[in-house]
Amino acid sequence: MTEKARKLFGAVGTARRWKARPDTVSSYLKFCGRIADKAEASLAELERAGASEAETASIRRSLDHARRQIDQVDRRLLKGEAIPHDEKVFPVFEEHTRWISKGKAGRPVELGVPLRIVEDRHRFILEHRIMWKGGDVDIAAPLLESCLKAYPDIAVYSFDRGFHSPGNQERLGELPETAALAKKGHPTVAKAHRRHPAVESAINNLERRGLDRVRTRGAAGFERTVGLSILAANLHRIGLIAQTRPAHCPL
Repeated sequence: MTEKARKLFGAVGTARRWKARPDTVSSYLKFCGRIADKAEASLAELERAGASEAETASIRRSLDHARRQIDQVDRRLLKGEAIPHDEKVFPVFEEHTRWISKGKAGRPVELGVPLRIVEDRHRFILEHRIMWKGGDVDIAAPLLESCLKAYPDIAVYSFDRGFHSPGNQERLGELPETAALAKKGHPTVAKAHRRHPAVESAINNLERRGLDRVRTRGAAGFERTVGLSILAANLHRIGLIAQTRPAHCPL
């Protein structure tokens, strides 16, 4: 069976091949469907034999992935449909991973989970949000409101242009006294925004503290690594401040 699957896949191999012979795609998908049907029958036997849900969960998850991929390949290659972005799963084993369009030369896209941080003027990270879904415009106001609840003395803030929307301009403008929410396509002269590029160093610092490549598995592992990296970055910042202060001056 493995040898037959390899041969059928080899016949599909390249875009040039399957476009010339779409029947090879159909044959391959039918073969994969038969394998999935056999796996489904085996899973049913396991469940009848008394296997627990915990024991069969990984098999069920793999089967669901297989069925979805067969369906999407059929729709995309044979029926010419465009698969909606929210139906796509990029890595099979880390389903929370997102397709991140960075819009930067040389690295236009990345696979990962966006992280948004709030840094104060002393370069400590006060708050963060892991973007499991949604975009920057969705979290701008909730993120700032959470910070203001924990740190009510905040009077100045600055956001990247990606957080801009007319609604956010109106909503955030009612919060602290001084605001810098840059509008897309417009230069920003607000004094608060002049300090904003320093956030890039905080991002680089977090990458050096374990976020360059997250090696833990699952969404819970990702969240734990983010928390530990932020803790490490803040402890490192305390150490730098301690080194530059006179011995008689307490922190």
